[in-house]
Amino acid sequence: ITDAERAKASVNALLALLSRPDCRWQAAFALGVCLPYIAEENMESARVFMRRLMWSLNEESGNLGWGIPEAMGSILANSPALAREYGRIFLSYGYQTGKDDNFLDHAPLRRGVYWGIGVLAAASPQIAAPALPHLVAALKDGDPGICGMAAWALGQLAAAMPDADFDRPGIARDWRTAASVLEQELDKRQVQGQEATEVQLFDGERIVSPNLSELLADTLVRVGLRLDV
Repeated sequence: ITDAERAKASVNALLALLSRPDCRWQAAFALGVCLPYIAEENMESARVFMRRLMWSLNEESGNLGWGIPEAMGSILANSPALAREYGRIFLSYGYQTGKDDNFLDHAPLRRGVYWGIGVLAAASPQIAAPALPHLVAALKDGDPGICGMAAWALGQLAAAMPDADFDRPGIARDWRTAASVLEQELDKRQVQGQEATEVQLFDGERIVSPNLSELLADTLVRVGLRLDV
């Protein structure tokens, strides 16, 4: 039995586990391991599965979509081939353009999108880079989880983006805006007495619950180091 066959035998069970909060992160991570094996053997089978995930985020599907953004982010982070095909679509779930778009209105799903963007950024920063201004906008979201996930994703992107890309005028300007907004949000949390708010996320090894203010401060340091400020 091949690795691809083992992966195919596992994906349906893992997909079902995404709806369970106690193992959602682990199932998403495992799908990120499985799909590249399937893609290497039969790219069309992997595409069918990706379309299945995308349909689950469609309101017409009747599904709640729990864990789907996390699974998509994990899969794209582990499969450059799938990331090239589906990266732009995945990023669009976190973009609010004011027009007919893919933006997910449900905050818990959007948290998963921003976490997935962070995972993708660590693996393929050039594919995740277009999300930069949208992650900055998400920092201002009233949902602490979204603010925290966006900050975490920005930290991953800041650490992984090549110098040549980071220093481009337009992108450098976006990073300066990110630093300014991070500082504003950090100050606002402190004024409002929300320093102790925790954000739960999977860091690639375990589920952690960092303090939101510390997360914002850590990302601000990462961005500041790249800007040399």
